[in-house]
Amino acid sequence: MRIAILLCFTIALLAPVFGAKPSHLSDLRSRYPYGLIGDDYGVLTQEDLAVNTCNAFPVEFSNGGNLAYSYWQCFPSKDARMTCSSLGYDSLIKKELMYLNVYAKAGQISHSYLARGPMEIRACKSGLRAWKRITRGEKHVCVSGIYVDVDAPKSGRQVTNWVLDKFKTNRGCEAYRSECRMSTPPEPACVLPANWKVRSRI
Repeated sequence: MRIAILLCFTIALLAPVFGAKPSHLSDLRSRYPYGLIGDDYGVLTQEDLAVNTCNAFPVEFSNGGNLAYSYWQCFPSKDARMTCSSLGYDSLIKKELMYLNVYAKAGQISHSYLARGPMEIRACKSGLRAWKRITRGEKHVCVSGIYVDVDAPKSGRQVTNWVLDKFKTNRGCEAYRSECRMSTPPEPACVLPANWKVRSRI
C-alpha cells in the first residue's frame, strides 16, 4: 500500500514536467478565443489567427459577429471545392471576367466564400491551380472569410455567405487581397502570438 501511495505521489509531481501539454486547440483559443469557428484539425497556427486581428477588432461570432473581422473555419477537403464562374464579356477591358468561389459544407449548413471583386480568366485559373496544389492529399482545408449574410434554406440546407480572405492546409496557404503571414514589423493593432519574435526579412 505504501509503495502504491508513493508511486502515485511521484507521478503527480512529475506530471507537470512529463505530462501532456495543453491541446493544440486549447492553445489557439486561449490566445484567440474568437478567431476560429469549430475545430482546426491541427492545420492552423497562432500566427494564422493573429493576422486576422491586424485590420479588425476580434469579437465572438454571434449574430454575425464583426462584419470586418475574418473568421477561420475548417472542413473535410472532400466537402470543399473551388470554382470559377463567368460574369460575361467586359466591353471596357475587352476580356471575360470571372468570380472565384469556394463552396464547403458542414452538416446541414453550406458555406459560400466569394473572392473580392471579379477577376480575369488567367487569375481565376491561377486560383484553381493553387487550390488543387494546396489541398492535394490533405484531409482538411481551412478557409478564412468575412461574414456577409445567410440565404434562406434551400432543400433543407442553409447557405452562409462570406467574403473569401484565404485558405490553408498543411501544404500551404493562399490569400486574396490579404496576407497569410504577419508583416514585419507587425501592425500596432495586431494581437501577437505568444512568445512572438519578429522575423528578419531575407
